[in-house]
Amino acid sequence: MSQIILICRTGNRTGALARHLVEKLGYTQVYSVQNGITRWVSDGNPAARH
Repeated sequence: MSQIILICRTGNRTGALARHLVEKLGYTQVYSVQNGITRWVSDGNPAARH
């Protein structure tokens, strides 16, 4: 099964979605970026706007 990586603005929505995918739907490789894209960018990580 493929990895699923989720990211939203603050991490709240994707954290809940990740838990749902694992607990209710049985996915095993689900990851949510803690604190979302806001923290990702402020930590100096790359991001592109499309």
